[in-house]
Amino acid sequence: MHVMQFIFNSSIPRSGSELLQCLISQRKDVQASSTSPLLEYVYAASKNLACEEAMSLPEDVRRKSFYGFCREGMKGYAQESGAKKIWCDKSRGWIYYYPLLQKVLGHNPKMICMVRDLREVAASMEGLHRKNIEEGLIPDNNIITTEERVRQWIGGEPIGRALRRVKNALESHYEVLFVRYEDLCTDPAGIMAKIETYCDLSHFKYDFDKIKKSVNENEKAFGYNGVHQVAQKIRPITPKSVEILGPQITTEIYQSNLWYQTAFKYGA
Repeated sequence: MHVMQFIFNSSIPRSGSELLQCLISQRKDVQASSTSPLLEYVYAASKNLACEEAMSLPEDVRRKSFYGFCREGMKGYAQESGAKKIWCDKSRGWIYYYPLLQKVLGHNPKMICMVRDLREVAASMEGLHRKNIEEGLIPDNNIITTEERVRQWIGGEPIGRALRRVKNALESHYEVLFVRYEDLCTDPAGIMAKIETYCDLSHFKYDFDKIKKSVNENEKAFGYNGVHQVAQKIRPITPKSVEILGPQITTEIYQSNLWYQTAFKYGA
């Protein structure tokens, strides 16, 4: 049995994380997951670190045995899921549990975080919302206007928590590779070469005109249909936030999240 290696894709919503999974899964040495429950399994196990049975162990044994349990469990999960030499696991939460992965793996994890202009993230979500409404999705009676939806998404789920995790990662100086979605769409070959270098992968010639998903999710679990759809070809993207959200909302998003827009060089 080969030694299992891991890459973690822990990205901002609507920022190309599924596209990255599709591209990296073209390789013969990497198996890329759909949105994965692996973190949830590890997190559930961690909730029992304070149970009586665990607390009865010497502290060093308790922690080392837990890290070993997680390490082997992660390997087993990946292998049973059909992993090749390397498993690329996708979950928004991994970036917050970077220190835990350091302990479990015994080294700094290879972690990629896709980011995108926050105005375009919100516009993409609003566009998806409108498309689902047209297709018969029952709207939320408590959140009626675009402004209300955007404020809830960015202030809470699914964007707000992801933003706070990114901020924590930056402030904690985690060795995360941040990749702008706009750059991946403009220079896919250059960005994938950068990812290869960071992840210690050999060079591979990706097909940017024939992109397909290897694993499909049950979209109903995420509230909207089309959340993880990926275009078959990579092309530079055109900003649509003003068109979809209007100038007032886009300006509010920028000014209220200046730390993020500045950190990733998104101008006004």
